[in-house]
Amino acid sequence: MDRRTFLSAGSGLALANTGALARSYPVLDSHVHLYAPARPQGVPGPNPSQTSIYRTFLPADYRKIARPFGVVGMIEMECSPWVEDNYWVLDAAARDRIVVGTVGNLYPGKPDFREHLSRLHKNLLFRGIRFA
Repeated sequence: MDRRTFLSAGSGLALANTGALARSYPVLDSHVHLYAPARPQGVPGPNPSQTSIYRTFLPADYRKIARPFGVVGMIEMECSPWVEDNYWVLDAAARDRIVVGTVGNLYPGKPDFREHLSRLHKNLLFRGIRFA
C-alpha cells in the first residue's frame, strides 16, 4: 500500500469516527509537493519511471484528492534543488487559496542564499526553508 492510499484510508476513518468534531477544526496537510514535468526545463523529480506520480500536480489537482477528506489547506514542501522552483511554487500558490504556505529549498552555504531568502520571504506564503 502506498503512502497516499494509506493516508486516504486513515483520513476517511478518522473523519467518519469523529463526526462533528472533524468539521470544527480545519485540517491542513503539511507536506505536499507540486510539480509539472511538461515545463520547458522539466523537473528534477519525480522521474518518468515513477509512473504513478510522474504527471503535473498543482493545487487544483491536490484539492480534488483532499477535499473529500475535509482538508481545507496545504503547505507545499519544496524538494527541488533548483532555486528557481521556489519562485515557480509561489506563482502556482498565488492562484489557489488552498495553499496556505510553502517551505522552500535553499542551501545556506551557497553564495546567493541571502539574496534568494530576502526575495522569497517578502511573499507571505513563504514560511521557511527545508535544509536536509
